[in-house]
Amino acid sequence: MLLTTLVAGAGGSWRVTGITKDALEVLALNNYRYVKGKICRAHKVDRIETARAVFEIPKPLSENEFFMVLWTNDETVIATNSENKTGATLPKELIIQIDFKLGLFLNSFIGFKYRKMEADYLRTLHATHKSKAGE
Repeated sequence: MLLTTLVAGAGGSWRVTGITKDALEVLALNNYRYVKGKICRAHKVDRIETARAVFEIPKPLSENEFFMVLWTNDETVIATNSENKTGATLPKELIIQIDFKLGLFLNSFIGFKYRKMEADYLRTLHATHKSKAGE
């Protein structure tokens, strides 16, 4: 909870760097509308591991080191709720990369922003992904 409170308001926290193939399909089947209760952000590194890396250490980290660990471990992917609940690291082959610099899926403390620009991006991503899969 402490890490959530520290970083939740920061613009770059919980940045989305990908979407699972299953999450993309769920959104495609719903005409790219957000589906509450089926889609979420999943951390690539379990948040408990991040907490251990910054708090359960013999010597405190410098401020720069602390925020570097948070930045490195704070990547998320859009996933289905069932994928996120497994507690396991999602296999790389199930994730389609998204450049976080595009400013999509911005953090909104609990959850993320899902606007027309995200839907449009995912529509194009889905079409591209399906055409590559059919090659």
